[in-house]
Amino acid sequence: MSVNAVFAINKPKDYTSFDVCAKLRRALNCKHVGHSGTLDPFATGVLIVACGQATKLCKYFTGLNKEYIARISFGLSTDTDDLTGNVLDSYELVETFCSNWKQEFLNLNKNVLLQGFLGKQMQIPPQFSAIKKNGVRAYKLARANKAIKLDAREICVYDAEVLAYGIDKSNNDLPYMDVRFLVSSGTYIRALARDIGQKTGYFAHLSALERTKLGCVDLSVAYDLDVFFQKVASGELENLYLDPCTLLDFDVIYADDKITQKLNYGQFLDACIYEGFEPEKFITVVHKDKLIAICKCENNYIKPVNVFKGISGVRT
Repeated sequence: MSVNAVFAINKPKDYTSFDVCAKLRRALNCKHVGHSGTLDPFATGVLIVACGQATKLCKYFTGLNKEYIARISFGLSTDTDDLTGNVLDSYELVETFCSNWKQEFLNLNKNVLLQGFLGKQMQIPPQFSAIKKNGVRAYKLARANKAIKLDAREICVYDAEVLAYGIDKSNNDLPYMDVRFLVSSGTYIRALARDIGQKTGYFAHLSALERTKLGCVDLSVAYDLDVFFQKVASGELENLYLDPCTLLDFDVIYADDKITQKLNYGQFLDACIYEGFEPEKFITVVHKDKLIAICKCENNYIKPVNVFKGISGVRT
């Protein structure tokens, strides 16, 4: 069975994104499996997994906007900016000077606080991140206790909404705030938690995270692993395919056999016979309900960028 398709998985807690890919690789007997947008082991939620030739689409998916529900716990900061790290600072150290700090936090106007984090901004990534510094992953340097300075990167927080707040009895009675974030690719929610804590003066870390949406894919179409494998075993694999064209959201050309053959040979198409395609924009090409190519319009030609034998799941 040759599988060239994209799936949405609801990643469980304590699994790495690689763990999920490995399980699909074995279940589908597929040599090439990749994912778009790593989720930390403690995080849950939407993970897009691509199999076979569809792995070539992952580079396009990584740029999609993402939505999260994050629990930010106040009162301590960590070296990883989340619950897995070592404590750096704790407000309890100065609690004798401010015994009502938890109540003061609860009295904050939290939506006003979040307004300061909306829009385009420069964000310093966490020390424990996969960003490379002089060719080495930052988390490897951090684990070796080597001081590093990561450059700030532009991100955008499109929306932020407080969903709940209170005192978390399961987490040392720390005050918390549950926030829905809609952000651009490359945004670290851990870093947002850190920076929000710094702005309040109470320190903070990310204590829970769920990705609820990646591009147009939300949790309603993401399968738990056990349900996914049950459907595979019962012969329902095709019902699990995501439509790659919907995910990519590029303009579409519906090709005949002649156009398909040209693209398979790497030949350019004359853009004059197609109307409305913007220069430098990507285009998906569909033939017989399969994605066969991604092209780009340049200099009056439509040039193939990636050509596939056929990625399943296209719904016309």
